[in-house]
Amino acid sequence: MNAPAFIADLQSRGALLEADGEKLRVTPATVLTDADRNAWREHKAAILAALESTSRNVPDEPEGERERLAHERGHTRNGYPLCYPPD
Repeated sequence: MNAPAFIADLQSRGALLEADGEKLRVTPATVLTDADRNAWREHKAAILAALESTSRNVPDEPEGERERLAHERGHTRNGYPLCYPPD
């Protein structure tokens, strides 16, 4: 599996992916298919590494920018659950 391509595919479906330590989060979780969840579990380390390398190349976003974008897309923290697939 190509982790950057996996991440790009989820983002193209409107997902926001975040690394939180050793956990991965995707909002909204409703974009994940069963195949996505299986790939996520199997390739978690590669996905975390790809997210980490991407985040180093992106300038810091202004405070509140994530919430503004989520609101524009119709995604709210209370409107969609965060997904933590089992390790």
